[in-house]
Amino acid sequence: SWTDKIDVANTLHQSGFMLVGYDNLAANTPAPAQAAAAQLTIESGATLTDQGEAYIGDSLDSSGNVTVTTGGLWNLANTTSIVSNGTTVATNVNAGALYVGFAGSGNLSVSNGGSVAVGNLGTFYGSGTTFTAGGIEIGDSASATGTLTVSGAGSQVSTLDGMQIGRIGQGLLNIINGGTVLINGGGIGIGQTAGASGTIDVGGAGAAAALNFAAAAAGITVGSSAAGAVTVSSSGAITMNGTGGI
Repeated sequence: SWTDKIDVANTLHQSGFMLVGYDNLAANTPAPAQAAAAQLTIESGATLTDQGEAYIGDSLDSSGNVTVTTGGLWNLANTTSIVSNGTTVATNVNAGALYVGFAGSGNLSVSNGGSVAVGNLGTFYGSGTTFTAGGIEIGDSASATGTLTVSGAGSQVSTLDGMQIGRIGQGLLNIINGGTVLINGGGIGIGQTAGASGTIDVGGAGAAAALNFAAAAAGITVGSSAAGAVTVSSSGAITMNGTGGI
């Protein structure tokens, strides 16, 4: 297991975060062809903790694939220590953000008992500056495409600050064959900005799949400014336990 720690004393480089798919050669002339998508796998009961944020398909003309499987955990929500020259100086309490397709192409697959936990709005420290972020965004920018698939018994994604699917780009959330997504805070926005599109598919062949909202969560907004769709098929269910609706 591994923890990406934030070091506030490092004013030259941001720390405590993960990039899976970042093209820093696109400005070269001639621009080199992309060799393949960047890959990250968390499996066999291992835990990866990122104190800050994580980007899959971070830059334009980049692509990234993350697989969390067989009991692996990607933790962007835990209370963790922030260090300065090796000494703990502060803590992140339930802070974390996950972007699946930030400006490029991002794919996150959670399967076979894997899990991803994402925190709520928090303050992150890096490169001598601070910024705030939280929750999950799928298809964040106009150039972005993002897909999150949760499949298999015990496979789970949870967020304390909601989810945006197709914020400005193209986003897809698939919950199938025993997978579960828990919205413990915030709500879900689908198709947030003109030109975007967002889709949620719950269910289909296989074991029961679920999208569950906790009592503290809001509801689902579909197509507020762009195309949005929600499909619940056989074996799928959406449970609203809070005050929000669709």
